[in-house]
Amino acid sequence: MITVQTDTLAGLHQKPIYWDVHIPEGQGPHPVVVFAHGFKGFKDWGHFNTMAHWWAEQGFICVKFNFSHGGIKVPGATELEDLEAFGNNNFSIELDDLQVVIDTVTARAAQWNADLTRLSLIGHSRGGGLVMLKALEDDRVYKVVSWAGVTDLGRYWMGDLLDNWLKEGVQYVTNSRTGQQLPMYIQFYHDYIRNHDRFNLPARITGLQQPLLHIHGTADEAVPVAWAEELKALHPKTELIILPGENHVFGSKHPWEAAEMADGVQLVLKETLRFLKKE
Repeated sequence: MITVQTDTLAGLHQKPIYWDVHIPEGQGPHPVVVFAHGFKGFKDWGHFNTMAHWWAEQGFICVKFNFSHGGIKVPGATELEDLEAFGNNNFSIELDDLQVVIDTVTARAAQWNADLTRLSLIGHSRGGGLVMLKALEDDRVYKVVSWAGVTDLGRYWMGDLLDNWLKEGVQYVTNSRTGQQLPMYIQFYHDYIRNHDRFNLPARITGLQQPLLHIHGTADEAVPVAWAEELKALHPKTELIILPGENHVFGSKHPWEAAEMADGVQLVLKETLRFLKKE
């Protein structure tokens, strides 16, 4: 029987990190995947619970979590409600959150009979960029997987957008699904500028030692597939898989009510499993 554990971790920035862990049957030791959601995402979005169960069925411990300032107010929530926290989020906070999660997995490895030599990071969208950065900083990471990942964290800021952001002190991003106007305070930009060398993924990716898989759809409406091709050019060791016709979420949506995951999601998982099992 698959065991599911939930917990609230103490973040480093006055907000908790909610996580859940799917632990497979058997004595192990079990390889581990830590999954990082993207911008406007959360650990219980769409098919993510079904996905975590699927990983456990394959013999992996699956850890997924909410970034502390991602907008989730209570454990298990499926909508963004803490908009003040959302507005005060930044890349430094998210990388710190990811560090707390990895440290806690390490501390609990014996309890779960986890194989820490096979602790891999998977990130979707902005989470894809973050897991690549974290792997550059943490040699405990075995392999890295980016699903429709952002490969340049500062690329969206230019021209009038930045001018208005600096002038007003806030910009609003529309959540197309709910119509919410999600604030992003100018501190986000200032944090990026202060830590530009750390966050400059195009400049740093050549130093990535761990094997990297990047999967991207040609119909991605949020992160252009050309970015994936640029990543491959910068880091030729990247295993790049481009899926014709797949969008940013590989055919999924929130909420996801079908018993089976979308065909595109299933293909992404199959390729990721192959990559993680490969010696």
